Order: sequence, then structure tokens, then C-alpha cells
Amino acid sequence: MLPPLGDRPQPARAAQSWLFVASQAVVFTCLGLLQTASERYALPLLVMMHVGIALFISTQRSLRRVCPDVRRLVRATHVLMVLYLSLIHISEPTRPY
Repeated sequence: MLPPLGDRPQPARAAQSWLFVASQAVVFTCLGLLQTASERYALPLLVMMHVGIALFISTQRSLRRVCPDVRRLVRATHVLMVLYLSLIHISEPTRPY
């Protein structure tokens, strides 16, 4: 049985949702790869990570206009990011500069 017409996802909302998920995937993937990447690949990965962050922020703002429930997802992503970055900070050996 199909849901009522008002409950169907709108095409713009679905596209923005996929961009939102893709931006998170880019950020977390680049963070993970930065841990093992050589110096040669560090700068491109860093640039890609920041592009993902910019995409995350822009899609978050546009999704808030269409779907107010996105705040829960954003909060969950921020919690995951804090946990992941703190884990990296704890597990990474200190390097003398």
C-alpha cells in the first residue's frame, strides 16, 4: 500500500538527503585515509575533506528548510565526529616537531 501523498519524499529532498549522506561519507573517509596516507596524498585528502565539510554545511542548511527533523541527524553526526577525532587524538603517538 502506498503512503498518503503528503508522506511521499519530494525529489529535491531526496537529492539533498543523498548529498548530505555523501558529504558525511567523504569527510569520514578522508579522515580515515589521512591517518595512513603518505605526505604526497595528505594535501589532496585534506582539500577533499574540507570540500566534504562545506557540502555538509550547505546541505544541512538547505535540508533544514525542507525537513526540520534533520537536526537529530546533524547532532548524531557531530557526536560521531567528536568521538572519532578524540579516538584519533588518543591513539596517535605524539610526534616531536
